[in-house]
Amino acid sequence: YVQVNGDGNGNVTGYAGPNPQNNTDPNIATHFDWYEFNNNNGIYINTTQVDEFGLPLLLDVWGASGTFHRQVGITETIAQIDSEFASQVPAQFQPPAGISNLRILSPAKYTMAAGGANGNYFDSYIAGAWSSYATTPLSITLSGRQYTGTASGATLTFTEVNPSAAHAGESFVVQKPSTQDVLGCSGTMASGVAGDTAQLQDENAVQLQLQNQVCSAINRHVLLTPANWANASAYYGAAPANYYSQFWHNHSVGGLAYGFSYDDNNDQSTTITTQNPEHMAFG
Repeated sequence: YVQVNGDGNGNVTGYAGPNPQNNTDPNIATHFDWYEFNNNNGIYINTTQVDEFGLPLLLDVWGASGTFHRQVGITETIAQIDSEFASQVPAQFQPPAGISNLRILSPAKYTMAAGGANGNYFDSYIAGAWSSYATTPLSITLSGRQYTGTASGATLTFTEVNPSAAHAGESFVVQKPSTQDVLGCSGTMASGVAGDTAQLQDENAVQLQLQNQVCSAINRHVLLTPANWANASAYYGAAPANYYSQFWHNHSVGGLAYGFSYDDNNDQSTTITTQNPEHMAFG
C-alpha cells in the first residue's frame, strides 16, 4: 500500500512510502523491496540495501545493439541471507529482536541511531583521525585537482594546491561527523555550500565531493590511510567499519552493493548506466 498525496485541486504532490519502523503501517507484515532508477540521458538503475534488505533482487540490463550487458544483485534466498547475516555480522549491527524473515534494516535504524546503545560507534575513530590531521595534513586528489586538509577543532579545512585563477580563494570544509552522519551520509557529510555564482557552484561541488570521500573512508575504515581510499581490497579491514555494508558486498554479484548512500564512491555500487538501454530483466 502506497499512499498518494495531493492538494485541494486534485494535483498529486507526492507519496508516502512504507515505514517498517511504524507498527501501524499497513505494509508492516508485507515483504517488499525496490529498484532505484532514472532515465535521463539513458538509464541509471540499481538495487539497494541502503535502508533495508527485504527481498533478494537481481537485475540485468542490455543495450548498445546487444554489446552491453551487466548483472547486479543477490542470487541467494531470504533464508540463506538471514542465516548468514546472523552468523557473519558483529553484534552491534544485529537487530535487537533477532533476524525477521521480513527484512533487515540498516543499523542506523537500530542501536546506532542517535541515543542508541551503539550510537557512538564511529565517534572515537573519527576523533582520532581529526586529531591526526591537525598535525599531519591530509592530501587528496579529485578530478586532477589536489587538496590539502588540516583539522582545527571540529573543522577539517581543505585548501587547493596551486589553484587556477578561477578557483583562487575558494575554501572547503568538512565538519566532524557523528556516527549517524556517517551511516546516513547526511548532515555534515552532505552540507555543501549555497550560492549561484560560478565560484560558489564550484566550491559546492568540491565540498560535496570531499564530504563524500571522507564519509566513504569512515564507513570502510580507511580514513587514516588515504592511499587505500580507492583500494577496495583494503575496505572493512578492521573495526570500526560498516559491517552491514560489507555483508552485502560479500553476498552480491561481483561484490557490488549499495550498503550506504555513497557506495558508488570508487565504483562499488550496483549502479548500471548506459546511454543506449534496450531491455532489462528483473529477478
